[in-house]
Amino acid sequence: MGRIQVGVRCRPPFEHELDWTERSAPRFESALELESRFVHIVPHHSRHFSQRSFGFDYVWPDSTTQAQVYDDAIAPLVSHVLHGQSATVLAYGQTGTGKSYTMGFLEATTATELGIIPRVFEHLFHELENAPRRVQMSFAQIYMENINDLLVAPPSGLVDLPVRQRTEDGVFYVDGLESFDVASLDDARCLVQMAMTNRTLAATSRNPTSSRSHTILTISIASAKLVLVDLAGSERTLNGFTAGMDIARTRLNEAKFINSSLSALGNVISSLAASSSAKASYRDSKLTKLLKGCFGTHGRTLVLATIDGAGCNLAETLSTLKFASRCRQVPLVPKVKSKEQAALAVKPVRTIATQTVDSGDDVDQLREAFQKKEIELHMLYQEQLYKLRRALEQMSLKQASFCAVGQWNDRPDHDDDELSVSTEDDDDSFNQVQF
Repeated sequence: MGRIQVGVRCRPPFEHELDWTERSAPRFESALELESRFVHIVPHHSRHFSQRSFGFDYVWPDSTTQAQVYDDAIAPLVSHVLHGQSATVLAYGQTGTGKSYTMGFLEATTATELGIIPRVFEHLFHELENAPRRVQMSFAQIYMENINDLLVAPPSGLVDLPVRQRTEDGVFYVDGLESFDVASLDDARCLVQMAMTNRTLAATSRNPTSSRSHTILTISIASAKLVLVDLAGSERTLNGFTAGMDIARTRLNEAKFINSSLSALGNVISSLAASSSAKASYRDSKLTKLLKGCFGTHGRTLVLATIDGAGCNLAETLSTLKFASRCRQVPLVPKVKSKEQAALAVKPVRTIATQTVDSGDDVDQLREAFQKKEIELHMLYQEQLYKLRRALEQMSLKQASFCAVGQWNDRPDHDDDELSVSTEDDDDSFNQVQF
């Protein structure tokens, strides 16, 4: 049983983030240190953040090209789809960190700047030259909890499409979303360009072409699907918008819906990472409903998180790294054909005696299982220790009470009465009270 793969890409610094005090060359003091599979937070001159490290499957520094990202992580997924298995790529990160650039939604000026989407279609049609198969695509956006078909734009504007759930498997789908046949690479480019024209973009203080909606591009080849998701990235509302009250109100309202849907997605990921059998709250947003079939199920899933090393954005960067780290803990349950197999898949039986470690993934799963078991045993130990202390305290109180009663009963017979009155005639002893 595998898990979600996670890659982290760091964008180059912007010009205003460079230190131009040195005459020889501008200098950028990054708050991150990147290794081949690790991201280290090294905040300079900051008391609000401590040094932390995160491990991922891929870590791409700011010098990484578009081709390197595709060859490392995306090309294997396309080959996986061509062999009949589904796959998902999900881009997540703060606005202005390069999600749309990496996915290929922005217009490329050179061939080296082509992103994931155009390279996927080039890869597909190159492989299908000798063995043609039917290729279909659909393109939807989620804007302020309204779902629109980006490939169908009626004269009156985009229409809100309903989300429904299939009774046989519980998967959510968009009712009325059109799928179009793609016969060539030129057809694919035309459809993607049409979708980009209909997509909702806006200028913000961090990004002049900020995406204000989540987009879901689905490429179908027979029964296999490749889902490419570009999540909108919100920015802090305290930065403000100065283009006018109406526009500012619209941007703030957009940010509210974006943050709400991303928060719902984070809750789903946390539930799935805690336990593969946990009931995640997919119904909290339309985004999580449509992504239900991408997390914790059969197929392959890649989360591509984009970050930047600027110290002023370290809070958002840390939030992105935490989300990506939780995604890496989500297991992918293999597809089963019967109820008995499904029950076994939900609660797999793994013992040290029968476990054979064949790959790094198995080692990671065993390590996580041991950590969870260690925490459970520690909590059980603390609970039993607390009960034992309470029992000892009660025994001590009972013993002290018993000893006090026993000492009183051991006194001589003439002291049995609590007080005795002498009746002698001696005046000094008259009515003498003896205790």
